[in-house]
Amino acid sequence: MTLLLLISGNSDAMKQHIKDVVEVVKIDDKIVSQPGRIKNIIAEYSATRIVVGTKDLKYQRFQTIWKFLFLYVGKTNSMLIDDSGSENVFSFSKLLFVEFPLLIAECFASAFMIVWAYIVFPRLQRKKNQ
Repeated sequence: MTLLLLISGNSDAMKQHIKDVVEVVKIDDKIVSQPGRIKNIIAEYSATRIVVGTKDLKYQRFQTIWKFLFLYVGKTNSMLIDDSGSENVFSFSKLLFVEFPLLIAECFASAFMIVWAYIVFPRLQRKKNQ
């Protein structure tokens, strides 16, 4: 059975692009921070495949985190989909060699910007006050 975890959008439009959706569960996108709760929802519906649905996949946050959750719950035949039928299918090799390194690079870039701001902004403030 396929479980559609609907973040936003039209579940009927998404069902047209998915072969065997049986249950639709409306969720908030912040549930991604609660993997135990997601695992409980999947177990409650005895789902063998997970599809996360959203209005527009291009603007959906946390796609890489969702794929790590698919891996965590053992549902590697899962995907993310939007109203128009665009799919972001789980691929272990893409997750490991493309998306995970990009996530790490984004974390390093964010940390660099925080450190840079911590160093530069006080200097600018001192110059302004002089």
